[in-house]
Amino acid sequence: VPEVFWTVDTMPLSRAIEKSAQAGSRDR
Repeated sequence: VPEVFWTVDTMPLSRAIEKSAQAGSRDR
């Protein structure tokens, strides 16, 4: 797997996790 693909694939994932974490904190 090329590094470029990994970087591009990880960027949205990181954002999704961040949003998920924020939503969880907000819900609590």
